[in-house]
Amino acid sequence: MAINIALQPICKKKIISIQKLKNSYAQKYPNSPITQILLSMLDEVESDELIGAVGVWLNILDMERANNLKGGK
Repeated sequence: MAINIALQPICKKKIISIQKLKNSYAQKYPNSPITQILLSMLDEVESDELIGAVGVWLNILDMERANNLKGGK
């Protein structure tokens, strides 16, 4: 008799709403390159997708600061 064991993921993927983040960031920094990227994302994303996106956003903001670009108002 074979034993059927289903493997469970260690962490369940969680859905996170980023609607408030999108709205508040767009209002505060309408000219930032991050704004258009953020607004193009779905209002709800999986946690691992959000973590990856935040890493990209931080890199873009670092480049913006290094180039002395003004992303805010």
